[in-house]
Amino acid sequence: EGIIELAEDADASVIVDDVIHFSEPMFTDGIIAMAVNRASDEFGVSYFSSSGNLGTDSYQGQFNPIEIQFPDDSGNTFIVHAFDDNDDTRQSIMVNPGTTTIVLQWDEPYLSAGAPGGSTSDLGINIYVNGDFVFTSDEENLGGDPIEVLPIENTLDTPLEIEIEIELFEGSAPNLMKYVIFGDSPEIIEHDTNSPTSYGHFNTDGTIAVGAAYWRDTPAFGTSPAIHRDFSSLCGTPILFDPMGGRLSEPRILMQPAVVGPDGVATSVEGFDIFDGTSAAAPHVAGVAALMLECNPGLTPDQVREILETTAMDMDDQTTSGFDDGFDFTTGYGYIDAVGAVSMSRP
Repeated sequence: EGIIELAEDADASVIVDDVIHFSEPMFTDGIIAMAVNRASDEFGVSYFSSSGNLGTDSYQGQFNPIEIQFPDDSGNTFIVHAFDDNDDTRQSIMVNPGTTTIVLQWDEPYLSAGAPGGSTSDLGINIYVNGDFVFTSDEENLGGDPIEVLPIENTLDTPLEIEIEIELFEGSAPNLMKYVIFGDSPEIIEHDTNSPTSYGHFNTDGTIAVGAAYWRDTPAFGTSPAIHRDFSSLCGTPILFDPMGGRLSEPRILMQPAVVGPDGVATSVEGFDIFDGTSAAAPHVAGVAALMLECNPGLTPDQVREILETTAMDMDDQTTSGFDDGFDFTTGYGYIDAVGAVSMSRP
C-alpha cells in the first residue's frame, strides 16, 4: 500500500528502497513486486532497489530425492535431497556468531501471491552439529506458500560448522529448489553452486536494481573500470510462474542489476557516518534519475532505465574468468555515469 500511496497520492516520480522481506517469492512476482510494477506501469514511477549484499551465498539445484533410514534402530525411512551423485545428503555451512537465516523455496505455486491451491510439496530443513540432530524447520506448506525460513543462532564467540539436510515431509517432490543465506559472512563449505541471491521485488520488471562499488574504486578516482563490491548480490534468479501459479513455458531471466552505484560514502545521519552496501548505492542512482527527470520530465521509466544503462561504464564481474563485456548479473551494464545520463536526457 505504501508504494501505491507514494505513487498515486504523493505523485512521486522516483522511489527507492533497500528492504527485502524473507517471505517474498523467488520464482514469481509477489505482492510487493506487483505493487512496484503497478507504480511503474500505471503511475510512471522510476523504481529503484538495492540488488542486495549477499554475494553468491545461495544453493540452487534440482531436488534429488533419496530414501534413507532414520539414525536409530526403528527401520523407518524418510526422503531427503542428495547433494551429489555419491548420495551425500548433508551440506556443511560455516555460520559466524549471531543470527544466520536460511530461506528455502521451491518451484510450486505461491498462495499469498494469488496462486489458488498453493504448494503441493512440503519441504523442511534439518540441522546437525557434530553429526547430531539439533532442530528442524516445521512450517506446514501443503496448500500454502513453498517457503521455509529458518533462523540459526550461534551463541559462541567463534564460527560454528553446521550441516543442513533438506527433507521432503509430505506431498510430491518439487523440481527446482533454492535457498539464500542471510547473515554475517556465512560460508558454504561444500556443494556450493554460487547461485543468485537477489530475489523478490529486486527481481521484477518495474525495478531498476543497483549493485555497489566503493567510491574510491571508480574511474573518477583513478580505477578504471570500477571494481564491484564482492558482497554485491548476484542476480539472475529465474521467474518460473505467473502470479496465478501458471508455470511459464520457459523461465524468464531478467537483466538485473541494471547498473552499479557508489557506496562507502560519508553521511550526516547518526549511525551511518560511513554508509556501505547496495543500500547506499541505490539512492545515488535514484538521485541521478531525479536530475534526469528535472531535465526532461517527459521521460518514462523505461527511458530512464535505458539511458542509465546506455551511458554506464562497463565493468567486470571479478568472480568469473576473463572480462565480461557488456551486461553481467553482478555489475549489470556497468558503473553509473551521472553526467552522461543527464546529458542524454535533454529533450
